[in-house]
Amino acid sequence: MFDQADNLRQIVAEAAVQPDKTDSLRLIRRARIFSITSGKGGVGKTNIAVNLAYALQQFNKRVLIVDADLGLANVNILLGISSQWTLQHVIRQEKSIFEVIAESPDGLSILPAPSGIEEMTNLSAAQKLALKSQLDLLDQHYDFILIDTAAGISSNVMAFNQMAQEVIVILSPDPTSLADAYATIKVLATRYGVSGFHVIANHTHNALHGRELFQKLEKICQRFLKVPIRHLGTLSADPKLTQASRNQQIVVKQYPKAKISQEILRIAESVGGIPYDPWSNRSIYFFLSNVLNLGQE
Repeated sequence: MFDQADNLRQIVAEAAVQPDKTDSLRLIRRARIFSITSGKGGVGKTNIAVNLAYALQQFNKRVLIVDADLGLANVNILLGISSQWTLQHVIRQEKSIFEVIAESPDGLSILPAPSGIEEMTNLSAAQKLALKSQLDLLDQHYDFILIDTAAGISSNVMAFNQMAQEVIVILSPDPTSLADAYATIKVLATRYGVSGFHVIANHTHNALHGRELFQKLEKICQRFLKVPIRHLGTLSADPKLTQASRNQQIVVKQYPKAKISQEILRIAESVGGIPYDPWSNRSIYFFLSNVLNLGQE
C-alpha cells in the first residue's frame, strides 16, 4: 500500500513539470472524459448526460455514463433499469468495474450508483483513489465517458470533476443557478486546478436567451477568476423532454425531430469536435496530490 503511494507520489512530482509527450505516451488517454456538473440541483444534469450519451452513439461513438450521484441514483431511474451491482460494490472492492456496467434497452452503457446509502456520500481518500484506478481500466473500451455528478461542491463532487479532462457546467435561468455555477467554477479552478470549463444553458426560451445567460456567467468569471469558459450550446425548455422523462424515454430517440433533440445533437457534434489535448486539464495531478497528502487517512 505504501509502496504504491510512493510510486504515485513520484508520478505526481514528475507531472508538476510539462511532461515530455514522446516519453509519456502511457499517460495519454484514449477515452474523452467529461463531467457534467452544477452547483444547483434541478437544472437537468442527468437528462443532459443521458441524451448526450445517446446522441454521441448516433455518431458511432462508444459511450459510458457514470452515475456519480452516490447515494441518490438517478440515471437508472431515468432509463427505467435496475441493476444488482453498483459503484458501491466497486468501491468496496467486491466487484470489478466491468462486472458492474449495465446496459439500457437503448444500448447505453451505465455505471449505476447506489441509492439511499449514506456512507457513499462521503468517500475516504483511499476509496477515491481506488475508484480512480478502476475508472482508468475503462480507458481503451470507450470513446467518451460522461460523469453525471451530484449537485453542489461536496468532496465527492469535486473528486469526480477532477477525474474528468473537461468539465461541463449546467446553467439555468434561475438566478440562484448563476451564482451556484460561478461558485462551482471558482472552487474547481482555485482549489483543484481545473482549467477546462464548458457551459450548457438549459431550460431557455431560445438560443439568444441561452447566449445571454452564458455571457453573464462569462463576464463574472473573467472579472473575478480570469478563467476562460466556453459556450457549448443552449437547450430550450421543450415539453417533449418532460414527456419523454415521464415515460422513462430518451427524448433524442423518442422525438428525434423535436427542437431540443436537434439542439442536443448539435452539442454532441461540438463535444466530438473539441480538440483533444491530453494535457489540457492537469487537475488529475491535483487530485492525486490531494489524495496522497491526506495522509494516511
